[in-house]
Amino acid sequence: MSIKQQGGVFGRHPEFSTIEVTDGADMSATAKPVQTLNRSDDGDIIRLEVAGSYVGAIGGRFGDMTIGTGSIGFRFDNTTKIVPWNMNTNLATNGVMDLGVTGAAFKNLYLTENVVIGTSGKGIDFSATSGTGTSELFDDYEEGYHTTTLTPNTSGSITLNPGVDTMAYTKIGRLVHVSGQIGGSSVSSPTGTFVRLSLPFAIANLDEFSGGLGGAIVYIASGTVSQLLFEGIEGETSVRISVDPSTLVANASYKFSFSYLT
Repeated sequence: MSIKQQGGVFGRHPEFSTIEVTDGADMSATAKPVQTLNRSDDGDIIRLEVAGSYVGAIGGRFGDMTIGTGSIGFRFDNTTKIVPWNMNTNLATNGVMDLGVTGAAFKNLYLTENVVIGTSGKGIDFSATSGTGTSELFDDYEEGYHTTTLTPNTSGSITLNPGVDTMAYTKIGRLVHVSGQIGGSSVSSPTGTFVRLSLPFAIANLDEFSGGLGGAIVYIASGTVSQLLFEGIEGETSVRISVDPSTLVANASYKFSFSYLT
């Protein structure tokens, strides 16, 4: 090891503007830091080069350590976060870095909490699996409740009881499953050829009318149980229940459970 001084004079506390190590350097210490490097502002603290070419740096920002090269790096936020970082600008990046590449992937990912997808339309890509579908991207999951309505297609109204006017739904990708039991409190001169039961999402409009659906709803009125057929039309946000609205009575209930594509 040799040390070359540019400026300054050897003394008890010499200062160097450049130190060149030509044959490696070994440092050791006991019960204290081997070396302390202190920079008075944000930026690179250690610059790393190979054969005279820059390959990366270790620095600081907001009191945290940064490490990386060029526009790719990390800031180790002392509030338990690792932030993607641009070493050139010393600023955070958003949505520009990949973790792993094709042919050089990580193995398992172990988490104790959630995977958060921050961009609509993005999700988990299953394209590595075999298949001939148009998409293998799982980009949506949702569960909740939809306050529904029953509406005669021509005129009049059907009022549902508060508390029994809600359907539960689960949406997995494009598939929506709804279920529930709703009850009517009053019927006001309904007319037409069918009634509409509103849905949380519109029915898909697909090739060859494959988004349509059909089924039956259990209708309970005055102790009598019957079935009402329904039809889902592509692009609509409701299903059409095939019944003369004027035959429906107050305080009847409707039970249903079916799935459709959105």
